[in-house]
Amino acid sequence: MAERNEFNLIDLVHLAWLVAKDMIFHVHAGAQEGIIVLKRGKIVHASITKKNNRAGHQVFQEILTWKGVGEIITTELSGDYKPNITISTKSLLQLAREEEKRAALSRKDP
Repeated sequence: MAERNEFNLIDLVHLAWLVAKDMIFHVHAGAQEGIIVLKRGKIVHASITKKNNRAGHQVFQEILTWKGVGEIITTELSGDYKPNITISTKSLLQLAREEEKRAALSRKDP
């Protein structure tokens, strides 16, 4: 069942991670549309549907930076759903740590 949310995207992903849910997040920000898929709480797929169907870890990071996210629709998946895996099954914590390292390195560069 799809559900509209008024929460921050990263908060929703974090909640799905905490309870190890199988979820799809449909994210809309202006003309941009993206999808984030979690399997047992791990992020396994992210794609931007209006940009040549790009997918993967960098796309996940890009979606998180979108300004003006207007609508996030969540759908809980059935156990037999087989997502297209474009991100090695990393937890949200692993992805956040990688992003923190990248940000720290970019601050050190002149």
